[in-house]
Amino acid sequence: MLAFYYAMWCAGALLKAAAVCRMAKNGIARRYVLLAVFLAACSLRTLVLVFLWQHQAQYRRVYEASMPILNLLECAAVVGVFWVLVENYRKFSEDRNRGSFRACNSGSGRCMGDSPLGPPHICWIA
Repeated sequence: MLAFYYAMWCAGALLKAAAVCRMAKNGIARRYVLLAVFLAACSLRTLVLVFLWQHQAQYRRVYEASMPILNLLECAAVVGVFWVLVENYRKFSEDRNRGSFRACNSGSGRCMGDSPLGPPHICWIA
C-alpha cells in the first residue's frame, strides 16, 4: 500500500509540472504568475523529496524548511487568481481589498489544514 501512495505522490508532482509547462506554452503563466510559481515550486520540492526518500534525516530537514515557503506561495496563488478574476468586474473591483483579505485567509487556512502533505515519515527506512 505504501508503494501506491508513493506512486500517487510522484504522479501528482508530474501533473503539476505538466500543468506549469502547459501554462507557459499557452501564455497563461504570464497572467497567473503566482499560480505558476506555486505549481513549479511544488514540483521541484517533490522532485527533491523523492530523491531524499531513503535519507529520512535530510528528507525531514528539506520538508520542514520548504513547508512555510509553500504555504505562503499557496496563499499568494489564491490571492493572485482572485485578483485576475475580479479585475474585469467593476462590482468586485470596488470590494477588492476585503476580498483579497478573505481569499488570503481562506488560502492560508487551507494551507495549515493540509500541512502534512506527501508520504508519511517512515522511521524504519534506512
